[in-house]
Amino acid sequence: MKIRAQKISANFYDLILLLASWATVNLVIYKTIGTRIVVDSARYLDYANEILERGIFFQEHNFWYLSYALYLSFIKFLHFGINGALAGQVLLSGVAVICIYQTGTLLYTRVAGLWASFSFIVWAYISQWNFYILCESLFISFTAISFYLIVRFHKINKGALLTAFILLFTMFIKPPGVWLAFAGIASMLFKYGRNFLSSVYGVKIIVALLGLFCLLLINAMLGTFKLIDTYSTGNLVFLASNIKVASQLTVSPPRDLFIPKSEHAVLIQMGEFIFSNPTFFTKLFFGKLFLFVVHVKPYYSWLHNCWIAVTIYPSYYLGSIGLQVIKNKPVAIFTFSFMALNALTVGSTIEDWDGRFLMPLLPVIFVIAGCGAADYLNKFILKRNGDS
Repeated sequence: MKIRAQKISANFYDLILLLASWATVNLVIYKTIGTRIVVDSARYLDYANEILERGIFFQEHNFWYLSYALYLSFIKFLHFGINGALAGQVLLSGVAVICIYQTGTLLYTRVAGLWASFSFIVWAYISQWNFYILCESLFISFTAISFYLIVRFHKINKGALLTAFILLFTMFIKPPGVWLAFAGIASMLFKYGRNFLSSVYGVKIIVALLGLFCLLLINAMLGTFKLIDTYSTGNLVFLASNIKVASQLTVSPPRDLFIPKSEHAVLIQMGEFIFSNPTFFTKLFFGKLFLFVVHVKPYYSWLHNCWIAVTIYPSYYLGSIGLQVIKNKPVAIFTFSFMALNALTVGSTIEDWDGRFLMPLLPVIFVIAGCGAADYLNKFILKRNGDS
C-alpha cells in the first residue's frame, strides 16, 4: 500500500512538472506567433458554418476533414470564436501530453513516460500548430489520445467502445486518419478477434476486408487532390516551384511521360502511371520518402535542421530499440503499420513544404523511443552496478 501511494505521488509530481513545461512552451509560442489564420482556414470555417445551418452533409474534399469542421461548429455554437477554438486546441494538446506520459508508463516504466512526454514538449514545432486554424493540432492530439486508449485497451482490457469511437472521430480529422483507425482496429482484432471469430484465419479475412474498405475510402479521398497532375510536375515537395531551391526538390519528368485518362478511378490512374513510368515514379517515391523521414529541408534554417538532427534521429534509433522491448505484439503491430502506411502515403502523394505530415507520427515515435531510452538506461545502471 505504501509503495502504491509513493508511485501515485511520483506520477502526480511528474504530471505537474510536465504540464508546467508544456504551458511555458505554449505561452512562448503564442507570444511569438500569435493567432494564425491561413489560406486553408477559410474552407474549414465555411464548412463549419454550413454544418451549423444545414446539419452534417457531404461536401466534396472538405468532408474528409469533417471532425475538424464539427469541432469548429461546436466552438461557434458556444459563441467562443476563433480564440476559443485555439484555446480548445491548446487544452487538448495538454491532454495529449498526459496521455503520452501515461502511455509510456503503461507500456514500460515511468522513465519511458517522462522521456516521451518531454520529447513531445521540447519538439516545439508540434505545439506551434495549436495556434493555427488548421486540423494539424487536433489530429496530433487525438493521435496521442488514440494511442493511449489502444495501449490501455491491450494492457487492461478496458475501453473498447471508447477506443473505437475516438478512432472513428480521429479518422475524419484529416485523410491520414484512416490509417490510424485501420492500424488501431487491426491491432485490436489480432489480439481479441479469435474470441468472436472461429479462427485466426477469420481475423485475417476481417482485417483484409477492412484494408479493402480503407483503400476504397482512400480512392474517394484522393479524387479531389489532382494526384496525377502532382506527379507530372516532378515536385517532391508541395509548392516546391515557389521555393528558391526548387531545383533541389524536383525530378525532371521524361519527355515521353504517360498520363492516364482522368475518367478512371484514382487508384487505377496511379497503377497506370506507375506501370507506364516506373523509373520516374521510383525517383519520385523514394525522393518524397527520404524528405519525409529525414525531415531536414534545404530552405530550413541551420538551427532548425540541427534541432531535427539532435532530437528526431535519436528518437528513430531509440524507437527501434523500444519496439523490441515493449513485448506487446498488438501495440507493435499498430506502431509499425501506422508509421509504414503514413510513409507509404507520403511517398505515393507528396511531402508538404513545412514537414507537417511527420508531426502526427511523433507522439507514437516518442513513446516507443521512451521505452527504448528507459531500457537503455536500465542496462547502463545494471552494468555500472555490476562493474562496481
